[in-house]
Amino acid sequence: MTALTAAGHQPVVLARSSGIDLVTGEGIDRALDGVEVVIDVTNRATMRRSAAIGFFEAVGRHLPAAEQRAGVRHHVAPSIVGIDRVDLGCYAGRRRREELVDAVR
Repeated sequence: MTALTAAGHQPVVLARSSGIDLVTGEGIDRALDGVEVVIDVTNRATMRRSAAIGFFEAVGRHLPAAEQRAGVRHHVAPSIVGIDRVDLGCYAGRRRREELVDAVR
């Protein structure tokens, strides 16, 4: 955040603490008004496959749809090298996020 601000950008944090719920979609449209780039570092700290996949599927439905409505030009979603070779529950959720992001772009 500090580097973005220092470079002249105005980062917007999409978090429940700022009234935005990526799982339910509440507040996302308002928060993305005027946003050009989303850096998606969403996370769900769990090893349970079903919880991780459920979280990333919900976010993967709401965030890209709101981005399209707002005219966001770029969605950056960091990945993990070798994520496709590790069968942990948390990685299954992250792989699902990648599939959903790829399907929209």
